[in-house]
Amino acid sequence: VKKGSTKLILLSDASQSGATEMAESFDTKEVRLNEIVRSTQTIVAMGAMFAKTDLGVVASHAAEGPPGCSFLFDLVSQDQKFEQYADVIANKAVRKLLQEYPNMSLDNRVIIVGPDEEFCSNLKPHLLKQLGQELAGQNVEIVDASEASAALPTTKLSKEVVRLVLTPIDAADGLERLVAIGVGLDKPSSGGVDDKTRSAIYRAVTR
Repeated sequence: VKKGSTKLILLSDASQSGATEMAESFDTKEVRLNEIVRSTQTIVAMGAMFAKTDLGVVASHAAEGPPGCSFLFDLVSQDQKFEQYADVIANKAVRKLLQEYPNMSLDNRVIIVGPDEEFCSNLKPHLLKQLGQELAGQNVEIVDASEASAALPTTKLSKEVVRLVLTPIDAADGLERLVAIGVGLDKPSSGGVDDKTRSAIYRAVTR
């Protein structure tokens, strides 16, 4: 970086890109970093499975972090898929959080990442219904990325109001929460994983 001559600094991760090669598109110089400060060893290991490069990175500390979980299920029908997704999110993923961390407020600490805006819009009413049952006695709200970014933490309301973030993957970049739940990001494939799918899963895992 040189004062007076540097016009643009693009700080990103090659594994977050889809089919576009950033270095080629922006005529930039690529610098490889191999140490991650903020992520646990578990997140680094999970992200490595969907990373674009095989050079690998390491966590700069010894914190292992809790294990990642997968909840796989067969769709009953396409007409009921959003009901099923909502059921699994609320009654398996969120319930597991409540069981393992019973004294932790989930308010603005959980981000649910879907593939696109249409998916999230269709999922929202069913998810709100299921979460209302799972978090009975609490005022559950589902907010988008912009609302979550503007929200202020408040201990006064944390035990009464539970705001969970629901956002498409393209709006989740830079929006990190304590818990990330990726939903509907996988796609059937007869060969390798395409770059768009790989990138979406990688970004969700590393939120």
